[in-house]
Amino acid sequence: MSDLFEAGMCNADGCSVEAGLRRAVAPAVEKAISVEIVSDVICPWCYVARRQFERAAANLSAGVKLSVHWRPFELNPHLPTEGLDRKIYRSCKFGSWENSQRLDAQVTAAAAQVGLTIRHDLMKRTPNTFNAHRLIWLAEKTGRSGRRRRRPVPGILC
Repeated sequence: MSDLFEAGMCNADGCSVEAGLRRAVAPAVEKAISVEIVSDVICPWCYVARRQFERAAANLSAGVKLSVHWRPFELNPHLPTEGLDRKIYRSCKFGSWENSQRLDAQVTAAAAQVGLTIRHDLMKRTPNTFNAHRLIWLAEKTGRSGRRRRRPVPGILC
């Protein structure tokens, strides 16, 4: 038998040399995917999305090389460096503390669905995240953005 015939694919409908030949001679091609993620380290929805992205990335085939680059986005660029009292800030931003708590409950429920726990009740201040973004940039620039990921501190979204 020739190599071409042996490379063929046979099933109940017959044999196909072409399909088998394509598989036999096609080299294993490594695919590269570059992803840019724009987020703020304080954003709870970004935290939930990150978990979903990590799960999807874990399911990529072995021949796919994934490179991830984090890009900054400040949700609250006007906040003072020391941040603001969370209850006052969010009451102003969302119309009332009660409305803020309803929104927190929505994101807490979404987080729980992907195995995360967010404890808004432990957060006393809404921070300015500019320096956190600077640190992320520096880590990436120096090659230390890291594959090693530490578990987040409860109540902290970064």
